[in-house]
Amino acid sequence: GLHEPFEKYMRGGEHGGEAIGFYVSGSTVEDYLHFDTTENKRYNNFNEYMTTEANYTSTHFVSDDTMSSLTSNSDYVHPNKYDVTQTEPEHLGFGKYKSYYISNDNGRKLGIHLDTYMIKSLKMYTDSSYNPIVAKFDGDNSVLKDNGRELIPRAIANAAGFVNYFFRGRMEATMTPCSLTIKNVSKVDYVASSETVTFKEEGAFGVYVELPNKMVHLVTKLPLDKNLDVNQSVSFGGVKQKLQTLLKEQNLPLDDSYPLTVIYDGDIGTERGISVKKFESTMQEEEPTPEPTRGEVEVILSWSDPSVDLDLELDMPQSIRDVQACTMEHAYVTSGFEIYPGHYPVNVTKISEREMVEKYFVTIITPDEIKVLEIDANTIGHIADIVVRYINNQPVIDLEIEPTVNLVFRSPRPRPIGGSGSGGGRSYTPSSYRYTDIPSPIASPCSPAKSCGCMDCEYMVVPYIGQVIKGPLSGADISLSSAEGYRNDTALYSGKTSEGIKLYTAGLLNIPAELIETLDDDGLYIIKVSGGMDIDRNDDMKVDNVFTENYATLHAVLSGADLKSIKPKVSILTEIAYQIIHDSLISGEEEQKIFDTLDDVAKRLLRVKIYPTSSGGLSHIDLAHWLPTLDREILFANYDNRIVPIVDKLQDNQDIYQDAYDLVYYPESIIPMIQSSLFNVEEHTELNTVIGKAKVLNEGASPITNFILSGSDADLFDIDSNGTISVKTELDYEMQQRYTIYVRAQNSQGYSESTAIYIQVKDILDAPVITSFSAPVLYSSLPEGTNIGKLSFDPGTAPVSTIEVNGRDSIYFEIDLEGNIILSRTLENYLVKKVYHIEVAVVNGHGSSRLASIEFNVSDRQELPIIKGFDADITENTTEVFIGKVEVLNTGLSDVDYFGLSGSEYFRINNMGEVYITQNADIDFEKQQQYRLNVWAHNSYGDSKNVVVAIKVNNIPDTPPTTYNSYDLSIDENSQMGLTVGSVRLDEGEAPVDSVTVTGIDGALFSIDRSGVVHVNGNLDYEKDKSHLLHYTATSLLGTSNESNLTIHIKNIPEYVPTLRSISVTRHLYELFMENSIGMILVDSGDTPIENIKLSPDSPFGVHNDGTVFLTSE
Repeated sequence: GLHEPFEKYMRGGEHGGEAIGFYVSGSTVEDYLHFDTTENKRYNNFNEYMTTEANYTSTHFVSDDTMSSLTSNSDYVHPNKYDVTQTEPEHLGFGKYKSYYISNDNGRKLGIHLDTYMIKSLKMYTDSSYNPIVAKFDGDNSVLKDNGRELIPRAIANAAGFVNYFFRGRMEATMTPCSLTIKNVSKVDYVASSETVTFKEEGAFGVYVELPNKMVHLVTKLPLDKNLDVNQSVSFGGVKQKLQTLLKEQNLPLDDSYPLTVIYDGDIGTERGISVKKFESTMQEEEPTPEPTRGEVEVILSWSDPSVDLDLELDMPQSIRDVQACTMEHAYVTSGFEIYPGHYPVNVTKISEREMVEKYFVTIITPDEIKVLEIDANTIGHIADIVVRYINNQPVIDLEIEPTVNLVFRSPRPRPIGGSGSGGGRSYTPSSYRYTDIPSPIASPCSPAKSCGCMDCEYMVVPYIGQVIKGPLSGADISLSSAEGYRNDTALYSGKTSEGIKLYTAGLLNIPAELIETLDDDGLYIIKVSGGMDIDRNDDMKVDNVFTENYATLHAVLSGADLKSIKPKVSILTEIAYQIIHDSLISGEEEQKIFDTLDDVAKRLLRVKIYPTSSGGLSHIDLAHWLPTLDREILFANYDNRIVPIVDKLQDNQDIYQDAYDLVYYPESIIPMIQSSLFNVEEHTELNTVIGKAKVLNEGASPITNFILSGSDADLFDIDSNGTISVKTELDYEMQQRYTIYVRAQNSQGYSESTAIYIQVKDILDAPVITSFSAPVLYSSLPEGTNIGKLSFDPGTAPVSTIEVNGRDSIYFEIDLEGNIILSRTLENYLVKKVYHIEVAVVNGHGSSRLASIEFNVSDRQELPIIKGFDADITENTTEVFIGKVEVLNTGLSDVDYFGLSGSEYFRINNMGEVYITQNADIDFEKQQQYRLNVWAHNSYGDSKNVVVAIKVNNIPDTPPTTYNSYDLSIDENSQMGLTVGSVRLDEGEAPVDSVTVTGIDGALFSIDRSGVVHVNGNLDYEKDKSHLLHYTATSLLGTSNESNLTIHIKNIPEYVPTLRSISVTRHLYELFMENSIGMILVDSGDTPIENIKLSPDSPFGVHNDGTVFLTSE
């Protein structure tokens, strides 16, 4: 008589043999039915039904769905053995039986056993065909079988560790004005896996309200479109609005509180199930949305459907999100001077599962303008970048939008009432404008007729996301190749960039997303672009009247992971980087080395990251984000003087390799140049700890005398005259994970441009974390005080003060501060108690670890050895060193024959249990920081249970500097002492470079400083030596680098003028014929060929450039 799918596997009730269920008709839960073997009862009150459900454990010990197969056992060892009598099982066919349990006290039926209705229990307790799930106790499921044979009821099995399995499908529900959020709060353990407690897709949540007349109404059904895993949440919009409508139909007040019930109907794990959650919700109207706070930069997200929940993310320093309403969110930045140059993304995410069908809007307010963006409902994620530049020390803020986003309105930002403020600065007070001044998102879009009064739309934004930036290039040929395919002229994809006459629609790469998803994350890929039409030749963000045919070829080199995570821009900067690595790419050099070179090139071209708030340091990815229109200021080189000529040569189809090489490695600067760096530092590092050193690309025309820090984080750090950076205050990961400081260096010619140094804080666990537990199977005769196991944990950042032991069996155990588990009293007899359970937490001054549940299994005798592992620290680069000894707690019924060890070939164990590092071990901190070894002992009865030997490797800074070959530099002869020749690449290793030694026949003529800048150190004479082959090494505290070669070519400067001689020649007149040679006047032509020799203007003679004099007229 029960209605699927609401059948419940219910517990034994007042008379036994009970089952409870309910069915749904229309919008009302009509009945809650409680069927009994002796009489039928009907509960129409939901609370009475739930109360009956909840009270089973305290009233009834033996229950129907916890009985296992009784017919295979005649001797039942369970707590009620002498209180009940089982009736003779009645055979029902197909191996199914039914029997009752009769109270010996009053003759009542206490429970019924009916195999057909006990699938849920059978899955847990028997090895029958119904058993897809078997909990493992170190490979032994005998505990489960014992529970089944001995009729241990569910209430008792729960206490043995099955709580999370039997009570899977737990959930929490919270109602906001915008949405109903449901969270899966089921617990996971060794029985209840994450798969077991998952709410499966295609199930549904029914939302019910109980009215004052005790009638229960269905408010709405909410289908689950995807699996809801443990600790995940799903939100549904519009629930409160539907509830308000229902209450209004019932003429009920909206300001009262009403009991709500959410019932999930569907699969939970591998079984059909139901989950129920009750909570209260007040229907009164929420307070009105607060007025947004004014800021120099503001972003407003707005949409029309309150059943959809969108989330605004503005990743800018000092940004504050002050409004989060049903259909609107707002974020702002108080002052533009708090924002350093860079690109700052605006993202929109969808929180609710409900599909959005209408467009939504993002309004971005900068100091000068208000811009309204219209976004299609299917476009979620990155919407735009707010781009900050500084011109004349004033912030200039532009907008870079996704190609799929439409700019539908633009107008000047209203100026402050009463003028622009003192000093002419841009200061916006709360009275400077009202939000009614901002047009509705439904305002008329820009059109050819410009009906909205704004500029032509394509001039309003910088639309270069995922494009070829040399214009953009409309209709250009593009290809994508792997490194190997590029060498073999085989492309993975060939196509064209998008054609168009607008900046944000032309030049899009359009490489298929499904192809990009197949790329190897670590693989190297080349984008090649050629041809097409340049629609903005001078990069002024305006479409040219006449387009320019493109004759250049551009490249970008990226990894598969890069292409999956960004929309790259192919530009002159990516082409310059390609020129540097071209030969390495063609020769098949290791791809990681190529990426290292690309990263180095990026740091030599750019002073700061394009996205300052992104993780990691400046790298080749920044080259693929760079824009010629907005990012010129962050270049080391002057764009107009050094980059534009390279663009022109590229357009003329000339080779630009030497130009690219000179730009990267021969910076022309009389002031210093500092390279951007990333430093990692652990939180809570001691004050004055050195975290890194500013790397000098070029000292300029004179030595550096001073370094200066700036930026909002500068007060937290210090820098000395050598560029060494240290910590001035305690850093806390929980407070801030990344810091940016800006470094300037000074020499006698002036200050360098500010370069960004990025500092990443590494999280150190404040509170302890329990990592592992090891203990053997115990036996009941172990004496009090025996060390039976080990609890391993990370202590956090403060000493462990106590280890708490709780749970029903905590009186038998104690754990010292080292994690040793010790018996505090003798265990019970094996026949009385076979399993012990405790809950453990490790506590320090910062807090407590999570509770860890530990179970000990007890055997009747100890045949196998019991051993105890240990933790140890070792130093890298050591061999044949004793580490520690495995302790034998009990040999078992015979002596230990030998020990075994697995987990690493670098360690060995002898028959005494002593662990050593092997002779050929390669213990290298840079390769592996810890080892976990499994150790066991063997006696004549077999192997003990494995224990863990945890070994931590301590680092010894040991990486010396690295230098690189194949550098060719050139300089004019007779150059003055100290003049910069160029730079070579030096990698510091794990300590700063102290000095660079130059050797070779002419090594004394040159010097190289610690940053790799080559200087003139002697007299250079082209006539003596046209080139010099040098060898150089870099030295730090950790040693000397490899020796590398450097060739410096000397350019000739003409030093000698031609030499003439006087001649006297007598000839007869008849011997003088036109063009006949008379004599020679040239002695020496000097350093260079003769260009011209002149005689007196009125002379009848001429002279050739070789000095031959001849008659020119009679």
